[in-house]
Amino acid sequence: MPPHPAELWQQSSSFFSRMKDYYYPQADDPPTPAISEQTALLCELLFTAFYVAPFYLSPTLRSTPLNSRDAPIVIRARMRAVGLTCIACMVVTIYVLAMEGHATPREVLRLLGVWPFDPLDILKVLALVLVLFTCSLYEELIVDSEWRDWSWSNFRQSIFDSWVGYRNLVAAPFSEEFVFRSFTIPLFLLAKTDPIRIVFTTPLVFGLAHLHHLTEYLQARTPKGNRFPPFQAWLSGILRSVFQFAYTSLFGFFAAFVFLRTGNIWAAIVAHSFCNRMGLPRVWGKVGQFADYDYIPAEMKKPTALGQGKRDEDGDAGAPVRVGDGSIDVGEQESVQLNGTTSQQVGPKNLGLTWTVVYYSLIFVGATPLPVPSNVRSPNPRVRRQLRKALQSEPPTTTMADAVALKNKGNDAFKNHDWPTAIDFYTQAIDAKPSEPSFYSNRAQANIKLEAYGYAIADASKAIEINADFVKAYYRRAVANTAILKHGDAIHDWKIVVRKNPGDKVAKAQYEACQKLVKRDAFLKAIEVADAPSAAEGLEVENMVVEDSYDGVRLKDEMTEEFLQDMIERFKTGKKLHRKYVYQIILAVTELVRAEPTMVEMQVQKDQRLTICGDTHGQYFDLLNIFKLAGAPSTAHSFLFNGDFVDRGSWSTEIALLLYAYKWLLPRNIFLNRGNHETDDMNRMYGFEGECKAKYSERVFKLFSESFSALPLATLVGDKYFVLHGGLFSDDDITLDNIRKLDRHAQRQPGQSGLMMEMLWTDPQTLPGRGPSKRGVGLQFGPDVTKRFCEKNGLDAIIRSHEVRMEGYEVEHDGRCITVFSAPKYCDSTENKGAYIDVEHDLKLQYRQFDAVPHPDVKPMAYANNGLMSMMGG
Repeated sequence: MPPHPAELWQQSSSFFSRMKDYYYPQADDPPTPAISEQTALLCELLFTAFYVAPFYLSPTLRSTPLNSRDAPIVIRARMRAVGLTCIACMVVTIYVLAMEGHATPREVLRLLGVWPFDPLDILKVLALVLVLFTCSLYEELIVDSEWRDWSWSNFRQSIFDSWVGYRNLVAAPFSEEFVFRSFTIPLFLLAKTDPIRIVFTTPLVFGLAHLHHLTEYLQARTPKGNRFPPFQAWLSGILRSVFQFAYTSLFGFFAAFVFLRTGNIWAAIVAHSFCNRMGLPRVWGKVGQFADYDYIPAEMKKPTALGQGKRDEDGDAGAPVRVGDGSIDVGEQESVQLNGTTSQQVGPKNLGLTWTVVYYSLIFVGATPLPVPSNVRSPNPRVRRQLRKALQSEPPTTTMADAVALKNKGNDAFKNHDWPTAIDFYTQAIDAKPSEPSFYSNRAQANIKLEAYGYAIADASKAIEINADFVKAYYRRAVANTAILKHGDAIHDWKIVVRKNPGDKVAKAQYEACQKLVKRDAFLKAIEVADAPSAAEGLEVENMVVEDSYDGVRLKDEMTEEFLQDMIERFKTGKKLHRKYVYQIILAVTELVRAEPTMVEMQVQKDQRLTICGDTHGQYFDLLNIFKLAGAPSTAHSFLFNGDFVDRGSWSTEIALLLYAYKWLLPRNIFLNRGNHETDDMNRMYGFEGECKAKYSERVFKLFSESFSALPLATLVGDKYFVLHGGLFSDDDITLDNIRKLDRHAQRQPGQSGLMMEMLWTDPQTLPGRGPSKRGVGLQFGPDVTKRFCEKNGLDAIIRSHEVRMEGYEVEHDGRCITVFSAPKYCDSTENKGAYIDVEHDLKLQYRQFDAVPHPDVKPMAYANNGLMSMMGG
């Protein structure tokens, strides 16, 4: 999720001095904002008019000599009007952000400062205003001893039992901050207004909005029967309004800064409410010039202490407010009659000069700016890019030539098969010029190489949104949808490609191939039987004859080391096993794994070693290299293969048969977890089915399919490491006991949801919580999810595979999530290392990396369906 622009302020050292350089470090390319600054200003002026005009258009909202602005009936009517104004302004702002700024709902909430927010920001801002009002707090709480009268009930009563208090401390802060900050500042950001101008100009309109109080002030001082107030009222009213404009604008500067600094409208509201509560600090006269408060009726003290610290502008509320000469101002009255008790003019208290010196010293201290740590740095490039993405407008300092240069760097990385680096450069190009569709299309292709098909679909869709005639984007999206078996969506895009480029023979061939896949899927679904007979039925292996011409070692009823070593050599030279031996191996291992639990639990005994391998994907010669480097399987050296033995690589049958042969030979030392490629639909798409048919028969594939569906889904190593192919779950309540109880035999294929699907398909993410899958299937889980799962089940970590890692392995989520991938130079197109993990009796993990080894000149996915997937794997 893109951050609010405030995140830039959080990393800036000298806020105002750096902001102009941040937005305009070069002047050779003018900005292209989504809206003009004049449009943003017009919106702010309209918001102001919406806010103030109802006070005078309706008699109910208008203050009169009979009903002042503090009359409950007027306050209630004005709050209703202001509420409607807030809704109208919110609709306008959201419309502009969404339609002109192309912001998503989540980005709109961030730009409005509503959600997410950091409660710590509120505390920091509150601490800041406490410092600014140290002098007032000193006078009120210490000098005048009002802390004695403070209580929660008084505080609540001052807000909810007093309409004036509720207006000053709740309604006004909320409505004014939303209208003049939350709904206004994002529009100026969308117009790419310099933040200095935002801080020092937008609050001027906020100050002007308060000048309407001059009308109310004069109305309250117009003698009955006269149309106009006396000259003295005009003079004092104008001076008063100028002063009010100054201090409301000053607060507006502060509130705008808080909003930009934190991206948190709630922090600005809290600051506003606190400032209203405190009112203006005294700037002249002595402190402590009041008689003991015991002589003042409690009815007068309560509003002053809590609810009405902000002096009411028209001065007719009758609320006591401290002024500079040490008296209590109760409007135009000499005394106040409350419950039959008359409160007289308060006399001096005469605490002495020292108290006043301390007060004005605190004013100076509170107004002194805090030093900024020298180690604070300006925003990093990644944060800048996220900001620009959030505002959906082009940065003013990047020309199209610069963006194309970034794209070319991405192309170079792509040619070198460095997909992550290519994606990074394409992302920078997109951030520089987000209106160029080719950048999204290129990133989609790199995401396809990383099997991030969900991301690829999103990028291609964005390119199409920008330019509906951009054919490459349809092509990329069709490929990605095909990869995740969404053939119906893919065929729609292939059809568009063929229509727009009728001479493209490759696209036409892909379109026809996709049509066949759609028909095949429909046929398979139509003939699908819940309890289909086993492919082993009627297979009389014992009566099969091995011809004399077969030049390999003969296999009887048990696997032997001699047969296994001969099989390894045969496969290296391109020879096959006799079909009888293939059937024997598959059937024997199917019975072995079917008898194992869904989660196998094993211990690494003393003087034993376990090697955990990730995806091998039909890269037979790299598997042999693992055995060479780590040592061959034996009774003292166990192996755990964590799924995806087959597909993509063109020696998938060789790997499957070799691993099965070892399982048959060493059933207690070879452990096989199921991966997402040990499933029918993936095998049909990514080559294993075609390879079985080409090298052996369709029946061999069906037997393998049955054996794959019988494989365990996870292995628990030493009660400390939970090993599974994909990752964790959508539900925090899932435990190891749920895995133990899962009947995997009741569901041969994982489907699109459920526990089995998640165990085979999910991926980790860096952000907390859960998110949509980058693959378009399953989900992603964050470090907090991993932590809770490990703590709940007493685990040190989960070990999973399922994803290419450039170094062969990666430790994530504070060491609790480990990915291991054992297919180096994946599909001959990714310059990644392979890795495996050695585990001994002490359960310490030792990571071993290795490089790819040469293999015969057979391309990856040579047996994939009609070459349809060669565009992704080759």
